[in-house]
Amino acid sequence: YLREFSKFENSLNLIRSALSHISLSKEDPENKRPQWLLVSERNKSKIDEAHVKCVLSAFGDVSVKMIGPHSCLVAMPSIGMAAGLLVEMHNHSKYKVIRYEPSK
Repeated sequence: YLREFSKFENSLNLIRSALSHISLSKEDPENKRPQWLLVSERNKSKIDEAHVKCVLSAFGDVSVKMIGPHSCLVAMPSIGMAAGLLVEMHNHSKYKVIRYEPSK
């Protein structure tokens, strides 16, 4: 039982971060968190953060961050949940959901 936790020795757990933890004694692990999703209204109107949370909560625990009046970023807890959300929301009547590609 304790052997499973030995790989996390000298590590700090990070909540809602790109990394699950950082190591104090060796290299940090690679990022395994799902990519952010960008949500906007199909009719280009202002987006309601509470309604987005309500609709997307059917796919699991979501974090929503408004980035403007017409769009928001959504974080999912796993890559599988994010992929499922993208498939299910592909033809949604109100919202358009795509993978977020930040500007370089």
